[in-house]
Amino acid sequence: MKRFWLAQLLCRRGFQLGRMKRQTLWLMGATVSLGVVAARDNLPAAGGLNLKAAKVNQLQLVAQSHFFIAIRPHRIPNVPLMNHSVFGFCSALGLLLVGVEAVAAPTPNTLTDGEKAAGWRLLFDGKTTEGWRTFKKPSFPAKGWVVEDGWLHCLGKGGGDIISDAEFGDFELHWEWKLAPGGNSGVKYFVTETRNAALGHEYQMIDDEREPDGRLANGKHVTASFYDVLKPTVTPPTRPPGEINQSSILVKGNHVEHWLNGIKVLEYECGSDAVRAAVAASKFKTTAGFGTKLQGHLLLQDHNSEVWFRNLKIRE
Repeated sequence: MKRFWLAQLLCRRGFQLGRMKRQTLWLMGATVSLGVVAARDNLPAAGGLNLKAAKVNQLQLVAQSHFFIAIRPHRIPNVPLMNHSVFGFCSALGLLLVGVEAVAAPTPNTLTDGEKAAGWRLLFDGKTTEGWRTFKKPSFPAKGWVVEDGWLHCLGKGGGDIISDAEFGDFELHWEWKLAPGGNSGVKYFVTETRNAALGHEYQMIDDEREPDGRLANGKHVTASFYDVLKPTVTPPTRPPGEINQSSILVKGNHVEHWLNGIKVLEYECGSDAVRAAVAASKFKTTAGFGTKLQGHLLLQDHNSEVWFRNLKIRE
């Protein structure tokens, strides 16, 4: 933030000095604004983690209001050594400082000191598959999943779903993900190995435009839905295949929330009349106890398409 306020000061000073003569060159802030918006795509934006989208929006607004920088080609009266290069320097440095502030994001798959103090821990270190294994097996799949460039990459070639070693009840989970075109995947929670299949409440992740399954079940198969049970209550701000999405799941008591790119898109109460009725109308109607809260594993789904995960963080 110190860089940010220094940038404002420099740009204001460049503006004030440049106004001393009528001959000016106006450098509009549109370029800076676009840069900040672009930077926002790579910043976590949910669960109180790192730099929220709201802060980036504030940065964009201030950039728009302060980057009208006047540069005059004449010397300033009584200051013979200062000329228009001063204003160019102030302007360029201000732009640079705001740009650095906007795009400075923590290294993927790491925790800040603030996150550690708040109780967050990593579920994926960006280098190994430690902490994950095949459903009902002690080991990680021998094929179908790879760790590359800080991503846990599902190749969609029959590796199968993977589950966390640990089980969770109340938790807040954050992760980043992207899909290949036509991709389909999801993150499940409340997964128990007492069932024959790896069932659980699923946060759907899908290419809503290209994958036909996303158009089924009256909105209950779109990204961020409680798959086949509840559809989002607002239009999910899903980014297209190849771009990074930030998602969060919050479970507190029986209350559950699904977040996508900084927007809460769905909330529900486990075991409520509404959920019981929705489960009864879903493909899970014969699964005992489905729709109620339980202590369970997290699951990353292999749905025979490519999907990438990183920045998997949780706190209980």
